[in-house]
Amino acid sequence: MTQRGSGAPGIPLSQRIRVPGAPASTLPPQWKVVAAIVFLGATAVGLLAAGTQLGSQGAWADSATFIGLGLFIGLIVAVAIVPALSSRRGVLTLRRRGEGQSPGLELVGRREATRWWRVGSLILVAVGLIVIIGWVTGSPARIGLGRQLVLLVCAGASIPWLIRSFRRSPQTGSVVLNRAGLTVTTSKEGRRHVAWTELARIEPGTRRGSIWLSLRQGEILTDAFASVRSDPALVVPFVSFYRDKPSLRHELEDGRAIDRAVSGEFLPMSLP
Repeated sequence: MTQRGSGAPGIPLSQRIRVPGAPASTLPPQWKVVAAIVFLGATAVGLLAAGTQLGSQGAWADSATFIGLGLFIGLIVAVAIVPALSSRRGVLTLRRRGEGQSPGLELVGRREATRWWRVGSLILVAVGLIVIIGWVTGSPARIGLGRQLVLLVCAGASIPWLIRSFRRSPQTGSVVLNRAGLTVTTSKEGRRHVAWTELARIEPGTRRGSIWLSLRQGEILTDAFASVRSDPALVVPFVSFYRDKPSLRHELEDGRAIDRAVSGEFLPMSLP
């Protein structure tokens, strides 16, 4: 059930709003995501089965290697691909921000998958260590030397990224709209404020599903909405509506913008 913007002040309400009359979505076809899940899922199952069989034959190092790779690919499917099946078509995901926070309306972001890639990198490093231990202990190998070297290269390549990921903590992407402008938070640029007077244009980007913010001084922000859990085809008219109507920006702080989103009144066809 959709909650309206009249909730108690100071309590953030995360709301997934299906907007009536939503325009055609710019999101990529879901069949590609399904195909990736099927292919990688089958690969993960095959690796886990091979690892189990090798373990029954006494090749524990190779068994642990295959099982580790199967878990790594399964992790990719679970946290990086499966969430894409939760369609954003025709949806605005909003949260009202009140007391104790910067007041306004937040376009809620997807949680960055960096922490899960960190776990995957740890698995790869563990696989590399297992290969090395297998060499040192003379454990019987059922996979060739070339493949073992490839695994070691992959494990070694993940170490610098792993160190960097711990030094730079991942953030949850979001965009907060209020009377003053937009506060954009991304994993790449951190937090940045853009005043309404700075915003020249907001439009769909060249990459499907992306949105570009063009600033008056010529700068373009290309990843500001990359992780927002809303349909780009709705984000553009929603932000443009309040950019073009300064007298209505108080709605972003008192909750009435949520009511406007529920009714779809911000869409271009409904503008006076």
